[in-house]
Amino acid sequence: MADNRHRRWPISSASPPPLDWEVEEVLRFARIWAPYGGAPADETFHHFGMSTSRFVDKLWEILRDRRRRPYDADQLAAVFPPPAAQAATFQETCVAHPGAYASGAVLGVHATKKVGNNREESCKVYDASNKLLGTTYRTTYGFYGTPPQVNPPAQSAR
Repeated sequence: MADNRHRRWPISSASPPPLDWEVEEVLRFARIWAPYGGAPADETFHHFGMSTSRFVDKLWEILRDRRRRPYDADQLAAVFPPPAAQAATFQETCVAHPGAYASGAVLGVHATKKVGNNREESCKVYDASNKLLGTTYRTTYGFYGTPPQVNPPAQSAR
């Protein structure tokens, strides 16, 4: 009778590799803090030993990976905007990342209008069937303010 206690089982390479611990933890942490608008910097540092900006970079490395894209990527993107979008203008973010404004949005349309001395921008987002999902407004007060009057220097009589 053969002793099977120490028999090694073959490892199948056909199954996809599981997500590593760090990926799972980053997604879990982001999902926990998303309803609160993101995690405080001290929590991020305590849990991962990294700054909030580094955490967001790491999260977006995961979200950009098409093989591992989580089901709630659009919701996480709205709370943790991509690093490029953090420095982008309202118009750029609206057009390039409409999912940050509404879940399921695939098209963002930006418009600008002058209201008095103020500049009002709008971002309308639509789903794949061109259904309007929502509109976000941003007003820059005094954008078209009257330039200060500059009096020309007095000319001396010659």
